[in-house]
Order: sequence, then C-alpha cells, then structure tokens
Amino acid sequence: MNNDLAPSAINAALKANWKEAVGINLVILKTDPNNIDALNRLARAHAELGDMNQARQTAQSVLKIDPFNSIATKSTAKWKNLKKGD
Repeated sequence: MNNDLAPSAINAALKANWKEAVGINLVILKTDPNNIDALNRLARAHAELGDMNQARQTAQSVLKIDPFNSIATKSTAKWKNLKKGD
C-alpha cells in the first residue's frame, strides 16, 4: 500500500499542495514508521508550511535511522536557524 501512496505524496509536493503531502506521508508512516523517503518528504512539507520545528524534528528522525542521509543532513543544516514563517 505504501508503494501506491508514495507517487501520490510526490505528486502533492510537485503541485505545492503541502497539507495534502503531509497527510499522505503520515499515512505511509503509520504502517512503516522508518520509511526514510516518507520522513524526508514530510520534513520538506512541514518546512514549506512554515513549521520549522516540526521540519527539523522530522529530519532528526531520519538521521536517527540513517545518520549519513544526505537529504536530512542538508535540510537540517539549511533549517538550523530558521524560525516559523521564515
């Protein structure tokens, strides 16, 4: 089922429908909480919605699973000093 939802999550992000992207990725994570791709997409969606705390926390979750994940590493560095709404 998660494989069916991933393209929908990507499509929502491509359309800048960030709330939908959050929802779809959360559904994926309910059945597969360690899905790194979904976590990275979720972090990006939170950042695009201006929720920088949640974006950073989600990226940190990726790094707990995969400490060398380049997407989460770059995102964490980029979002380090940003606040909500930046």
